[in-house]
Amino acid sequence: MTSRTRDLAGKAASFPGASIGVFLGSGLSGACDPASADAILPFEQIPGLSAAGVDGHDGEIRRSTVSGTPCLFVCGRKHYYEGNPGDITRLIEFIHRLGVRQLILTSAAGSLNKAVCPGELVLVDDIIDFQFRPTAAPGHPGPAVPAGASVGRSGVGGRLTLDSELRRRLQSAADHAGVAFVRGAAVTCAGPVYETPAEIDAFQRLGVSLVTMSGAPEVRVANTCGMATAMIALVTNWAAGISDVKLRHDDVVAAAAPAAPAVAVLIAQLIANKQDDVVPDRRGK
Repeated sequence: MTSRTRDLAGKAASFPGASIGVFLGSGLSGACDPASADAILPFEQIPGLSAAGVDGHDGEIRRSTVSGTPCLFVCGRKHYYEGNPGDITRLIEFIHRLGVRQLILTSAAGSLNKAVCPGELVLVDDIIDFQFRPTAAPGHPGPAVPAGASVGRSGVGGRLTLDSELRRRLQSAADHAGVAFVRGAAVTCAGPVYETPAEIDAFQRLGVSLVTMSGAPEVRVANTCGMATAMIALVTNWAAGISDVKLRHDDVVAAAAPAAPAVAVLIAQLIANKQDDVVPDRRGK
């Protein structure tokens, strides 16, 4: 066991855990009011992890009780484009140490489909990874390999899988709570620059509805850790070429904030329904 692994284990032992984790993307941290949290841990207090470096990402883990059940809200994230992809791995591994076995990722996204409008929540059915699959090659910029992971030619664990049962439960929760969902596939790009109209045209030909700068790395590591994982995207803008409006990160964050209450309601309903749905650990399956 390395010293960093021991430090992570020690920090995990000192912070209360939960079996359900939710990543709150750009502008969505309001889905968990810090005043309601019974414990808060800034990213920089997690061994080997630095503070959040992007506006709209609070950079802390909040543990809060939702519908009578403890839940970990990761408010903000580490991005591939920030230059330390190993931070993504460490953050996912850390919440796994805290007991998270069901993980819901949220992110801001641009729409490539005129039927999927800004302000809508999308339950992501599948992902195309344009951030490049990680390999074992020295110096490759892909995510660091989680401890104990098997690495083949296709990368860490070779998987990028969204859990069908957890997606079904999210759809059921949305139906019960009156939260509108649309469905679609997403493509993840490296960022931080926005895509060109030509790239968006190419992605449209692939049949995807959304483009985002996060999701794929977290799903890969969560798959390796055995977490059942689902992804929700909030459409904050039309992608380049769909609209003439110049894209800016500040506008994306501002557009995301009003959706935070709907995300909170959706998670509360999902947890309230949990007694009827048990999701097993997917490790090694």
